[in-house]
Amino acid sequence: MVARKNLFEVGAPFDFDEEADHVTALEYCLGALGAELVGGVKRRAESRRMDVEHVEAVVHGELNDSLAAIGVVGAKGHPGIERISVSVYVSSGETEAELERLWREVLETSPLLRTLQVATRVEVTFQVAL
Repeated sequence: MVARKNLFEVGAPFDFDEEADHVTALEYCLGALGAELVGGVKRRAESRRMDVEHVEAVVHGELNDSLAAIGVVGAKGHPGIERISVSVYVSSGETEAELERLWREVLETSPLLRTLQVATRVEVTFQVAL
């Protein structure tokens, strides 16, 4: 796959094998959401000259019916994403109130989050380690 001048390999649309050789398309989608939120925190903190030491996201996705996704006859659901949960953790010397304001701005301006919230249930949590 090529995006602008960047090349990245994409495996199967999804894979249940934890030893699979490539990141799946579904994993890229979920990872992109986490990266967008982490990057949003970093970018906004930098522009405000806020001290943010570390930011990370843990993203989980759940399909409506994984059997439908692999084409099993008689599957009851659909192959779409049923739920996404994202936990973003930030380590900073800033006040919790300042970080919460920054976080609200990140949520308001996140294209992927806004798009996915229309399509499925997305639960996002933000935790500060002062």
